[in-house]
Amino acid sequence: MANGNALVVSGGNITAGKDISLTGTAKAGSGYGVSLTNGNMTASSGNISVNGTGYDSGSGALNVNGGNFSALNTVLEGTAGRNNKGTVLNGNINVTQGNLVVTGTVTQTANSADNNQFTGLLASGNITVSQGSLNLTGHITGKSGLNAKAVNLTNLNISASNASITGVNQRNGTGFILSNVNLTGDIEKGANTTFSSAGSDSSVTNVIGSGVLNATTTDVLMRAGIENDTQISASGMALGGSGDNWNQNYTSSKGGGWIFDGATVSKAGNISLQGVGFVNSSVTAGKDLTINNGDDSLTVQNTTLNATTISLSGGSISLTGNSSVNAVNDITLNAPKGGVNINGQSNVNTVNISSESGNISIEGNGAGFNRDGVLISNALLNASQGGITVTGVADGADYRLRGGVKFTDSVNLTSQSNTINGTHRKGNAGRVNFAGVVINPGDYHFKGNTTINAESDDYAGLAFSSSVPRTNITFSDGNFVIDAKNNSTAFNSIGGISIDNWEGTQAKIIITTLNGTLNISGQARNREGITSVSSSFSINPNDGSGYHGYVFKGDGDVNVKGVSDSSNGVDMRFFDNTGVTGNFTITGESNTGNGVAVPKFGEISLVNTTITGSSKSGAGILMNASDKQIKKIDLNGNTLTGTSVSGAGIKINGNNVSIANGSLNGTSQGNGAGVELTGGNNYTVSHVTVTGQSAGGNAVGVNGNLTLNDSTLSGNTANGSGVSVSGNVNSTNTTISGGATGSGNGVSLGGNASITDGTVTGNAVDGNGVSVSGNVNTTNTTISGGASGSGNGVSLDGNASITDGTVTGNAVDGNGVSVSGNVNTTNTTVT
Repeated sequence: MANGNALVVSGGNITAGKDISLTGTAKAGSGYGVSLTNGNMTASSGNISVNGTGYDSGSGALNVNGGNFSALNTVLEGTAGRNNKGTVLNGNINVTQGNLVVTGTVTQTANSADNNQFTGLLASGNITVSQGSLNLTGHITGKSGLNAKAVNLTNLNISASNASITGVNQRNGTGFILSNVNLTGDIEKGANTTFSSAGSDSSVTNVIGSGVLNATTTDVLMRAGIENDTQISASGMALGGSGDNWNQNYTSSKGGGWIFDGATVSKAGNISLQGVGFVNSSVTAGKDLTINNGDDSLTVQNTTLNATTISLSGGSISLTGNSSVNAVNDITLNAPKGGVNINGQSNVNTVNISSESGNISIEGNGAGFNRDGVLISNALLNASQGGITVTGVADGADYRLRGGVKFTDSVNLTSQSNTINGTHRKGNAGRVNFAGVVINPGDYHFKGNTTINAESDDYAGLAFSSSVPRTNITFSDGNFVIDAKNNSTAFNSIGGISIDNWEGTQAKIIITTLNGTLNISGQARNREGITSVSSSFSINPNDGSGYHGYVFKGDGDVNVKGVSDSSNGVDMRFFDNTGVTGNFTITGESNTGNGVAVPKFGEISLVNTTITGSSKSGAGILMNASDKQIKKIDLNGNTLTGTSVSGAGIKINGNNVSIANGSLNGTSQGNGAGVELTGGNNYTVSHVTVTGQSAGGNAVGVNGNLTLNDSTLSGNTANGSGVSVSGNVNSTNTTISGGATGSGNGVSLGGNASITDGTVTGNAVDGNGVSVSGNVNTTNTTISGGASGSGNGVSLDGNASITDGTVTGNAVDGNGVSVSGNVNTTNTTVT
């Protein structure tokens, strides 16, 4: 069946002397494999079997909405081959003769956060089995899903002679959950009822809501045991006895423990427990509080824990809702087999972890479980007199990024020393969507000395998610370090520090530093050390995501350093530090890439920044504003220093470039330019000192369409030009000086360059001290050149025009001043 339900039975009567069998399969569309509504089925001496199957069906496999059944056994079975729901029951279902067996199975092929999307058996309404037993079973197989439920019974009344409820979830999530369920008849309040989650993953939990059982049946269930941690009501239970201490192992004989709902316990002494968790509870110990669940999970939800010292350990730890953990001294959370999940209800109703005079230590390992090592969301951690350490390891991958340590929504850490250690080990995971540390969109504040260490064997050391446009990170009152390493050589790695690309969003990572110094370091092998968007992404120019980037604010100092082997050390797309009043430095290093680069999609606003780039074969600093996606490069009051063994020291070319009130110093040890400025449209250099050195190329090269005002150009080379000005450069009130020790010219003026109110000085050996050629036009400019070898002091050639100026040349073997071509001198002194 492509759309709708494959088999529909609505109302009517089906009667048989022996068996009745109905089967339907939905392969796609919005319906069920089988849908039954308010009908009557009678198999007087046989069985009733209804089997629905769904593959990619929009609703599920089997839907039963009311109906009356009479048979030896009535079997309802739904199997969803890919995701969704297996069996859905609602309305009034009555079995007047025989037993009722209901089974729902879902095989997950994708992850989902929808609470009910992946459910084996989902039931509400009324189920009555008048003279027989009831068996409800749900299965979840396949991929993980934190919210998948094998059996979900909600707003349901059940009556039977006896009942069995089994939820098997082979991955993450819930085995069975009973919420607002009323058990009546012979199974009233859980009498003659068995519960099981046998076969489920160890991380799976079960929930039996308040009012389902009473104190007597709860005690029977606890004595019988359960395979997984199960939430039960603590109403009517005398937890902890009458003494000062509460020491008890609640681990059942079947391996599971118990999560107490609504417990209130206060002891003057120590509390030491095993096999427990707490929901909607309050637990206070006058001395130490220890909960050790071994390899089993530990759940604390909407609960307050108070003690002198607190230690929580389990295979995995879930600390969620509006929970509070408060201690005078140390607080320790340790989850070596599944990780730590700290997840507040909202940025108002947060998880609070507070140590009055001790330390907070959180350690989680999600390796082997495809979970974050430590996830912290909507949480406040405070150890104002001590330190906070968070350490997490992961090896999995997730569409929204898997991390050794992951922050999301809203997190605040306050201590003398905050240390975050996040590590990703690839294991058998895919090669994308993970990092040592992941920072999702949200608001984060680290107060006190803070170190974030992020390391990964692939994809990213530290990754920012761009799924939402804004992320705000504040560091205050201390010294702060972000150190990220990506050790991968894989093609689809995205860098040491990178923004993970989401199409359709332009993400801004806003970093504020107050009263301190922030050092950011990113290292990678074949991708960028630090990048806005990795070059591994192919970006649609109209998408907007190519302009991801970083905004820096605050009164603190900021130092940014990126190192790469074969890509750019620091790769900038959107980069803005105009809100910083402290010192700001950017340093990039690479072997075969560029040290610091603006490759494309640039929108750069930097003020009072020291930028240093070095490379062996790439450019020390490359700012390429020549592609049509560029917005602007605005450099005001910056100091740029670039060095390269064989490439250019500094290379800035393109459109919408403004360089003002700063200095550029570039060095090439090979044939590259020391500094190369190439204008396109709207390119201005004003009040800037440009200094270059090159072994075989131009020390300083200025060309293209470019306006140069109130600046100084100085360069030295062997066989290139000390300073070369050509193209359509328009220069006013600029001093130009250059030297060449080999066959090169000290200064070369060519093209359509225009020099007004300038001073040009050049020295050479076998080249010209100053060479003026092409259509150069100088006005009120002093030109002087010298050659100590075979070169000319000054060479005037081409269609050059010299007006209201002075030309002076000195040479040993060449001419002091050599004039040829169509040179025009007006009101000019030549000596």
